[in-house]
Amino acid sequence: SKELVPGDIILLEEGDVVPADAYLLEAMSLTVDESILTGESLPVRKKVCVLPKRTPIHERRNMVFMGTTITYGRGKAVVVSTGMETEFGKIAKLVQIEEGKTPLQEHLERLGRFLGLLVILICIFVFGLAVYEGGDLLESFELSVSLAVSAVPEGLPAVITLALTLGVQRMVRRNALMRRLSSVETLGVVDYICSDKTGTITKNEMTVRKILTFDQEFDVTGVGFSPKGEIIGKQGVVDVSSFPELEMLIRVARLCNNAHLIKHEGKWTVIGDPTEGALLVLAAKANLMEEDKKYVKVKEIFFDSTRKRMSTINSYLGKKYVMCKGAVESLLSVSKYVMVRGKVKKLDERMRKEILKQGERLAKKAYRVLGFAYKEYRGGEPEEDLIFLGMVGMIDPPRPEVKEALRLCKEAGIRVMMITGDHRDTAIAIAKEVGLYGKKGRVVMGEEVERMKEEELDKIVEDIIICARASPQSKVKLVESLKRKGHRVAVTGDGINDAPALKGADIGVAVGSGTDVTKQASDMVILDDNFATIVAAIEEGRSIFDNIKKFVRFLLSANFDEIALVVTAFLMRLPSPFTPLQILWINLLTDGLPALALSAEPKDPDVMKSKPRDPNESIIRHLLKYSIFAGLLAFIIEVFLFFDELAVSPQYARTLVFSTSVFFEIFLVFSVRTEKRFYEAPMNKYLVLAVLISSLFQFLAIYHPFFSSILDTVPLSSHDWLLVFSACSVGLLILEAFKHKLIK
Repeated sequence: SKELVPGDIILLEEGDVVPADAYLLEAMSLTVDESILTGESLPVRKKVCVLPKRTPIHERRNMVFMGTTITYGRGKAVVVSTGMETEFGKIAKLVQIEEGKTPLQEHLERLGRFLGLLVILICIFVFGLAVYEGGDLLESFELSVSLAVSAVPEGLPAVITLALTLGVQRMVRRNALMRRLSSVETLGVVDYICSDKTGTITKNEMTVRKILTFDQEFDVTGVGFSPKGEIIGKQGVVDVSSFPELEMLIRVARLCNNAHLIKHEGKWTVIGDPTEGALLVLAAKANLMEEDKKYVKVKEIFFDSTRKRMSTINSYLGKKYVMCKGAVESLLSVSKYVMVRGKVKKLDERMRKEILKQGERLAKKAYRVLGFAYKEYRGGEPEEDLIFLGMVGMIDPPRPEVKEALRLCKEAGIRVMMITGDHRDTAIAIAKEVGLYGKKGRVVMGEEVERMKEEELDKIVEDIIICARASPQSKVKLVESLKRKGHRVAVTGDGINDAPALKGADIGVAVGSGTDVTKQASDMVILDDNFATIVAAIEEGRSIFDNIKKFVRFLLSANFDEIALVVTAFLMRLPSPFTPLQILWINLLTDGLPALALSAEPKDPDVMKSKPRDPNESIIRHLLKYSIFAGLLAFIIEVFLFFDELAVSPQYARTLVFSTSVFFEIFLVFSVRTEKRFYEAPMNKYLVLAVLISSLFQFLAIYHPFFSSILDTVPLSSHDWLLVFSACSVGLLILEAFKHKLIK
């Protein structure tokens, strides 16, 4: 394909991947799988003809496109476009969209600027105050710097990175692979999912769901190419051998067929036309696969668009049979008889009309309808005087998990729009089946969207449930309109046609079986191609942001009481309540392991029962009241203890307040981790371990000679420890009561 140029002639046959965009010169029963480009779930029949210049891609029956696959027949074509000038290449150009910042990155930038300014002001104020009071310049500088370090959340980058990394690991276990770490949290603000139909909401595996003989109807269970399933009649599961016309219909479907059903790496797949593959799966469900191997194919009469049917002649036990499948009206035109309850009857006009009505009824429900007929062949014209057997209705079925996933989306305040390249009726039928489409909602065509001005589209975009026959341009236009309306949008897809919309979305979601172009344009890849996995990933995204918010709340609550206490002591011309090393030690112990453990918090079981948060809302907006109260409470406790014990000795008072500050923050971490009562939160073993290690180090700071000499501490008695833990416990209970009132 690298050497092809416009004007070259290419030969195409079953199994080939088309190397360039080309006009057809010859087409012999040529069908092409264009789902990768247009989202069309069925192979497209091609023919040599002249079409208007502006014919949409999915209606250009006289062209083949780069990247699509020949599923049946042969053809010859002249190359008209290569490389970036092909439809594939044009989509690749649309993918070149500059990536914006995630909500988390924006929040952290604002938080960083706020804390940075605060730190500078603290340094200047404390240093100036200390010098004004006649303090030593070096000591004053050390103290102001240590207080500034206390205010700086040096654990924040580590906590965020760890929270995102742990979230990514949990997502992989749920079959969601993140390509951009910073996008993990963005999932939590998604309030719109624009989902492709083929391969995401559906299996992208044609499945026979209905079988109609002249006077009986059967349902077929099972989904996709897996041969697990049953044929069910009015009386329940049926044995096909008890219904001669049903058995023969399935036999014809099995023998008038060129596809192959194979199991590869534990997954059933079809080589050849997906429609014929669906018929093989039906035969496997009826247990006719092995038996029908005894029938030897003698001749094949290929499908063509004029006859609208295909036939094979098969030999069995010395007899020959014509097996024919195709459009119902085509088969009726060459059928003279019909099989009813095992008996062959002459086909009259009333019967023909009844059969056609059956076909129309299935077609209105978006089924693809195929009829079947046969006869014993004794020579002459094969396709005449056939015995009509019945028809099947097949569809690309929805995944079983999608209905529940859509219910969760509704509960979580997330709206879903189906954007597909498939037919309008097919899209509506699938949307109804999964509960996406009801009395409310608007269905639009891709061409309508492309013709609309931005203002027109913005007025109706939130009413749209389905966009059918969507082009890459219309998908991008819909996503941009939703973003203008203030929504955070996740777009899913598997084909090349989905890549531009994925790139322009806040979160682009590619399916694992999709194209490399789509994966490169995405932020996340769902490995099991399942819509439900997207909802699970959103749940993880919300949980990750909750954990980051817990740390920020802890940071704002814990890091400013020491500053307030030091400034108060300065203003009252009392000894400093902390040494610079003690301030750094508090910061290390509390912003260290316990804070990191918050990143491993288990998710709240109710996380998907609330609406998505506003991405423009400050990360600290709802945390300030709690944080200010917690900081004030810690300050009051520490001031009381310091002033009360200062008469004993400054070193003793400093040690007591030092230990109280450390353990108050250790107690505080249990309160900030949940909006419920602290004892109702699920167990976090990492937090318990972190608290034990931090407590051990604090005891070493008091009693180990090496640490106590560096930190200038003195041993505390059991009475002192009782005072420390009593003060911290009372502080925790007061804080819990305030939190409960605040939430109410």
